[in-house]
Amino acid sequence: MAKKRFRKKKNRIVDILQSRIARIALAVAIMAISILTIVSLMHVENVGLQTKMTGLLGMWCARVMTALFGTGAILTAAAIGAYGIYMSTNENTSEIKRVGWGTMMTIILFSGAWHIFSVSENAEISTKLSPPQGGGLVGTLVAKTLTGIFGEIGAYIFLASCATVLYFSVFPKSTIRISRETISSLVGIMQRTAGKSNRAFNRLFARSGGTYQSRGDHHAAAGSEQCLSRGKKSSIGMRPENSEDEDRQLERVITNYQAPHSLPPLELLDKTEIVDNAGHDNYLQDQANRLQETLVNFGIAAEVVNIISGPSLIRFEIQPAPGTKISRIVALADDIALALAASPVRMEAPVPGKAVVGIEIPTHESRIIRLSELVSNSQFFQHPSRLAVALGININGNAVYMDIARMPHLLIAGSTGMGKSVCLNVLICCLLLRNHPSEVQFLMIDPKMVELSVYSGIPHLVSPVITQAKRAPAVLRWAVREMERRYELLAQAGAKDMNKYNEHPTDTVLPYLVVIIDELADLMLLAGREIEDSICRLAQMGRAAGIHLVIATQRPSVDVVTGLIKANITSRISFAVSSQVDSRTILDMGGAEKLIGRGDMFFMPVEASKPMRLQGPFLSDQELERIVQFWHSGENNMVEIAEEEDSVAPNGEEDDPLFKEAAVLVMDAGQASVSLLQRRLRIGYARAARLIDQLEQRNIIGPYEGSKPRVVLYTKDRFEKDFSNG
Repeated sequence: MAKKRFRKKKNRIVDILQSRIARIALAVAIMAISILTIVSLMHVENVGLQTKMTGLLGMWCARVMTALFGTGAILTAAAIGAYGIYMSTNENTSEIKRVGWGTMMTIILFSGAWHIFSVSENAEISTKLSPPQGGGLVGTLVAKTLTGIFGEIGAYIFLASCATVLYFSVFPKSTIRISRETISSLVGIMQRTAGKSNRAFNRLFARSGGTYQSRGDHHAAAGSEQCLSRGKKSSIGMRPENSEDEDRQLERVITNYQAPHSLPPLELLDKTEIVDNAGHDNYLQDQANRLQETLVNFGIAAEVVNIISGPSLIRFEIQPAPGTKISRIVALADDIALALAASPVRMEAPVPGKAVVGIEIPTHESRIIRLSELVSNSQFFQHPSRLAVALGININGNAVYMDIARMPHLLIAGSTGMGKSVCLNVLICCLLLRNHPSEVQFLMIDPKMVELSVYSGIPHLVSPVITQAKRAPAVLRWAVREMERRYELLAQAGAKDMNKYNEHPTDTVLPYLVVIIDELADLMLLAGREIEDSICRLAQMGRAAGIHLVIATQRPSVDVVTGLIKANITSRISFAVSSQVDSRTILDMGGAEKLIGRGDMFFMPVEASKPMRLQGPFLSDQELERIVQFWHSGENNMVEIAEEEDSVAPNGEEDDPLFKEAAVLVMDAGQASVSLLQRRLRIGYARAARLIDQLEQRNIIGPYEGSKPRVVLYTKDRFEKDFSNG
């Protein structure tokens, strides 16, 4: 009975700490009593003034604290108040309890040490039992016990050892967390109060030809030294510390750090909403009991050994009895879904690295993961790669980050409305939050015209967002030529890849180029063979040149995601799809048809044999617009690159020297055909066919009509007027 009462009392304490309102109310009460006690202790000599200022409650608290802790009562009350402040700012129940026990043990150790120190010059400790003196009743009890066992010097050594163990087991993480939260709060207040003045200074310095670096971004929290180190990594391509060209490195670091733009501050992103999880533990226990009863009803002896609750999923890990076939448990998926009133149910048999069977069901209250929750983690900004992005949170609650440079290409698939476009925007925004235009550039192809057009005008683009599907083959051919140009530079410098090339002391620093295709199905429908050849070419050789592909489609069928594309792009993300056939097309296995949507995904990295289930972060349109607007205010160098691209992009090749002569010939003849050009110009079939294609692209002749000759659409007068300058 005593154990049951203690367990019920413990559960009530846990429920209070998990409830946000109850926890804050308890923390405020602790801080209020602490302040009242300190004020009362400061006027303990004047009883009338003490009663007037703090009342009977304050006087009673002061007397109890003085009796228990003696002359160290004020410090004890201050420590209790500090714990109340910590409780109000922390949401981790286990950490609050751990720090609470640590605070109590620290007070006890301090009282004992203070009592030994304060009464050591007088008579023996046993005769100094007056509570107001030394460490009070608590200090007297500790001091008398320790000095009787170890002596005075031994008691000091014992107390010091206990304090050291206590600090390293309880307080280091909490102290660092409190410092980080305090600094972040101060930085946020400074940014909110000085945001307008920073923008005014930026405009003023821009007019005068200088730059003003706002400290309101995420670098300020870590200090200017961290900013300098991050700038050094980005500008010299992760150069080793023992490089000989340190002066040149430092010059490039300073130049990069004083770029026209600082990086976007994290305040542009919305913060994660706090969800009250009161009663969630009872729900998990009820579901576990129902699951175990269902298995027993079907004659399967198994035990629920672990319950893991994620943002949108719950996994029950069951351990079957020896001799039980896993196939029997897997066959009960529909019956388990009926018993738990949850659908869909996914079986993972067995869980990788564990001797258990995982049963995953949707949680009754899913939690929205904000992008700010992932990018505010130190693992994101301290990642050594420029192409590190945040993918989501796994079922254990741990953030998952990936490096596009290691993938080195990514294929994303999923039905409409399942989170594919949000995932694509998250990947792009993660790169925009960490990189300047001189470090990472984008080439975006959006045949749907609405998904990626929001990024038009940012300085990271090498070309305007391509919204015309017919221009996509020429743009991908340009990317192939850019890859070949980079390989020529690598060969001249004797470098193995782009990072090695950037380490050489040259004036040319190659940025990463990320090619993003939002809807592959539209491009494959228009020019499937040409698109497939360009994608395979880039996927096979683009990694060393710093060119990476991110391709998304909402129709993962075999005519869109062909065998060649799958063979060259091995890293994949799958959202919920309509059938098991689509799941096998994208992941080579079933399971994606049982995803629940709203960002629920399977991530299959290149080195994994099984996909990893993640909950992707949510990025609202307002957050996206704020990040894009931040980069819009800077200088844009896209026009020059776009003009250079347009000069070669219309057909990917220059006009044949016989182009004008062939045009005049077909206009004189009144019809056009390959055989006509072969006979009259005395050229081969291949060159005559290219001339026919060029004439059709310039709308001089009509399209192919089978056995009939092509129709001539131009007259000589119109041709001389339109092509007189060419």
